Amino acid sequence: GVPAVAGFHVVDKDTDFTLSAADSGAYVAVKSGNDIKLPTPEVGLNYTFFAAEDIASTDATIKSTSDGSAVVALMFGSITDGGAADPIDNDSTLTLNNGTATDSVIIRAYCVGTGTSASNQTWLIEGQTGVSGSVTPSS
Repeated sequence: GVPAVAGFHVVDKDTDFTLSAADSGAYVAVKSGNDIKLPTPEVGLNYTFFAAEDIASTDATIKSTSDGSAVVALMFGSITDGGAADPIDNDSTLTLNNGTATDSVIIRAYCVGTGTSASNQTWLIEGQTGVSGSVTPSS
């Protein structure tokens, strides 16, 4: 048989939402039109985002915040986007682009600091996509 996985948690919503510290460790479904915000930084928080569908109608976004609402450029790292490295350097937003982002998108966010001012390297981002141009970082 298949072993049960204790503590496996999926966040799956059709509307915009802000993740909480209690969601740490979760797999987060990203759908067309979602605007997802990371919570107030706390070292150790981590989330795995996946495109739950092809992003076909409206861009979806993942944003770093200083307090769960105010968007601030706190992301750094890299996403391999269709085979090419796409650096993330002091960015606040990852846009999953409609028409190109498919269900092959996987992004991991790790909180490695507590800085809440722009340009703090607070959220380490790593990920990969199957199609070039699927994810666009911006500040």
